[in-house]
Amino acid sequence: MKNFHNKALRKRNLHENQKVWLYNSHLKLFPGKLKSRWNCPYVITEIFDSGAVLIIDPKTRHDFKVNGQQLKPYLEVEPPLTIQEEALHRIWYALRRWRLVSRQIVLFSTMACSSINQR
Repeated sequence: MKNFHNKALRKRNLHENQKVWLYNSHLKLFPGKLKSRWNCPYVITEIFDSGAVLIIDPKTRHDFKVNGQQLKPYLEVEPPLTIQEEALHRIWYALRRWRLVSRQIVLFSTMACSSINQR
């Protein structure tokens, strides 16, 4: 019976200092499609052999132990482009589409413009 149950569990590759989402199973007040059951990113501080994980809330510094199956990795997204970077990318794609410039020339000019903007 134990083996049958363990087949359904997914192996999670979690490590310390990793950001994770916590599944909120007590969300009963406003059930619906648009309400997310995953709470803000927490940081793993310790992983136990039993599968339990000690996590900490970075805002309140409150730590608590949860089941490792209630966690999923938090994927960080890249910050959005600045207005200048977005304009350079649009120009680059337009020139590439019209086949006016090769890839190396445009990449060199965008790197030069970004280094000028940083000064």
